[in-house]
Amino acid sequence: MKRDRVSHRQVVSGQRRGHGPHISLDRRIHARRPAVDYRIWVGGWASGREFTTIAARVENISRGGLRIVAPLAFAEGEDVWLRLGCPEHDGCLRAEVLQVLAAESGDHCMRLRFEAECPDSFFEIVTEGLESARFDDTL
Repeated sequence: MKRDRVSHRQVVSGQRRGHGPHISLDRRIHARRPAVDYRIWVGGWASGREFTTIAARVENISRGGLRIVAPLAFAEGEDVWLRLGCPEHDGCLRAEVLQVLAAESGDHCMRLRFEAECPDSFFEIVTEGLESARFDDTL
């Protein structure tokens, strides 16, 4: 009995795309979104004894964390506090540094995980811009 490969492929991967089944290697619970308003302040105990605050740029964000680029790296496993670079949004979010990578520019790319799910207003400012954000939740 000859097996019909086209119908088998459609069952495995949904509609036929011509590339076979799609298997995602992204294990994130929350989808990442690119940053539109990327200005952020990051604070933490960079030297172990002195609290340091630096300006950073958000590359992408999800409800569970974000990826930033900064001139100074915090240590993996350390807690940092995040504050948006706009005066309309006050309050800080706590996050853990998961990974630090050196960028070609000499800066550092850091993956951070939020302590709690990202609040709507913070998420909306980063992904949609300040004009689209609602300020009905507090940090």
